[in-house]
Amino acid sequence: MSELRLILTMARADVLFRLSAEIYYIREGLVNEYALHFTVPVPADVEEISFTWQSLAKKPLPYRINIHSPDPVALPKPSMNISWQGEVPEHIETFAIELQCSGRKSAEVDITITVEVTLDRVTGNATELLFRRKKICLMR
Repeated sequence: MSELRLILTMARADVLFRLSAEIYYIREGLVNEYALHFTVPVPADVEEISFTWQSLAKKPLPYRINIHSPDPVALPKPSMNISWQGEVPEHIETFAIELQCSGRKSAEVDITITVEVTLDRVTGNATELLFRRKKICLMR
């Protein structure tokens, strides 16, 4: 994992955790297992979460992202401003996941975001990161 950096962007950390610091999930290749074990609440007024990432391998690393919402009536399939699969950039880049509720139902939706990064294409060595969020949706 020394080839990857993944951060919850500061603006979102401030809103979600009431903190004025970034939450590092992977820093200089070391996974913060402690941070990954939390289910983070996403308030009703927050419709987007952002992550900043970078390949430190001096080459792009292939990734695949899957987002699962078990309640499509309250929270239809979330969208992103990047492709569902591609390459982690060599320069620092931020991507966003849109968590826009439908407004048709009030619910607390447990979302899972799975990020799989292939560290070595030849051996198929990959790592999978699982992020849990609880999105609050309100009926309008």
